[in-house]
Amino acid sequence: ALGLTTFAQIENNNYHVYCDTIGDYLNQKCQEIQLIHPEIKRIDQIGLAVGIEFCMLDSIDPNPLLAKKVMHLGLFNPLLYRGKKCGLVIQVVGFYENVITLSPAIDISKEEVDLFFFLMMSYLDIIKRTPNEQEKP
Repeated sequence: ALGLTTFAQIENNNYHVYCDTIGDYLNQKCQEIQLIHPEIKRIDQIGLAVGIEFCMLDSIDPNPLLAKKVMHLGLFNPLLYRGKKCGLVIQVVGFYENVITLSPAIDISKEEVDLFFFLMMSYLDIIKRTPNEQEKP
């Protein structure tokens, strides 16, 4: 019964349309990050689930240390955003452990996508300004 109620809520609230719209916006923001940070070689997305692959700057060799640094900063170094401390909870996955995954809630807002964009851009900028990018976090 609970499962049927969940599916009824999804259909009644047009979540499938909302997910398409917010998913497109999330993809656009990920593409913007990739334009500024070419270490992101590939972005895969199904619905709202996103995988962001990090490679060495001038090659397609995996860069697991960069992915782990982003994850570490997101978890342990909250940043101030609109007067609140915020961070990211992301996973590092993949055979080479160079992919971070996002799996947001079905009702993620545009403002929360903007927060993700701010945090990812900030963390990547912090990493670039820090010497020895290849060292472990």
